[in-house]
Amino acid sequence: MYSRYRVGIEIEFILKPINFAFDPLGKVRAVVAQIISECNPHLRPTAQLRNKVDKPCRRPEFWSLKTDNSVVSYEWNTLPLELVSPVLTYDETNAWRDDLHEIFRVLKTVCEIKVNPSCGVHIHISRIGEPWKLETLKELSRNAMYFEKVIDSLLPRHRVGNELLQSSRYHSLPLDGKSMLDCVFLVNDCVSVPHLVELMNFQGSRYFAWNLTNMLDSGRQTVEFRQPPGMDTAEAVLQWVEFVVLFLHAAKRSTTLNILCNTACSLAGLRWFLSIYKPVGYDSRAVDELLSASFEQKQRWLEFPEEGRLAEQARLAEQARFAEQVRLAEEADVAEQAAFADYIEKNYSPRS
Repeated sequence: MYSRYRVGIEIEFILKPINFAFDPLGKVRAVVAQIISECNPHLRPTAQLRNKVDKPCRRPEFWSLKTDNSVVSYEWNTLPLELVSPVLTYDETNAWRDDLHEIFRVLKTVCEIKVNPSCGVHIHISRIGEPWKLETLKELSRNAMYFEKVIDSLLPRHRVGNELLQSSRYHSLPLDGKSMLDCVFLVNDCVSVPHLVELMNFQGSRYFAWNLTNMLDSGRQTVEFRQPPGMDTAEAVLQWVEFVVLFLHAAKRSTTLNILCNTACSLAGLRWFLSIYKPVGYDSRAVDELLSASFEQKQRWLEFPEEGRLAEQARLAEQARFAEQVRLAEEADVAEQAAFADYIEKNYSPRS
């Protein structure tokens, strides 16, 4: 029997209206309403936007725009927002993918879409017809830790290891400092879902790259991947959605000890891992494009060119300063040793 999935997407970005200006200190809800009123006539009925500013957005039935206090913009006439999807059925039809493409297309006719390091994309995955089983969540946890560094290499630096996107292996206290094999054994020892959640997301914090705390909410039951950066195209968002579904599906159907023994912790190893089991509706092209991209270089020079250039210059300057300090210390040490040897020779050498 095939596993089927549902998907929820939260996309943070900054909108700068093209056709009108507004006072950022004014009523945000009114501005969002104007953006939506210009977009909706051009969107399909299944992709209509709703104004959720100052309203709860739990299990939405429509695509919605809402404010997000974690997104920061200092540019005048811009609005930090979050686009939240309804619960989508991940299947072989392209309806939900087409809706996302259409929303981005129309938004770009009304607004300029901007992203910066405060923006991110959060992807929620649930199973259709049954909750996540403990053994499946264990396999996900083990494989997520094993391939963590490889996945990090696909991301810009600001999405790796910060306080809102912590590593379970290195920042969750019960796992910190443990070898990979010890981490596997600790996951194996978990006897319940709450036990596993506490291990992977210490003290029930959701601020980890892989957030399992929704397993404690019987109404949600989603695995959340929080690491993808802010994106201004539907294509980039879909690449990460496809990747997360494929990774979860592969983890569900594989055995970590076999992976540890036979698969390199490398991009090639991750490609092999993802190639074994593929869910219904999987878009291989999107994942191939993601795995072929160099986000490290994009982050430094393309995505945020000025910030990336200045950060790189600062890093190189600090590296050069440290190297110079080491060189001077070594020279001083050599000089001190030479002076000490000369002193010993002059004062304590045997007299003839």
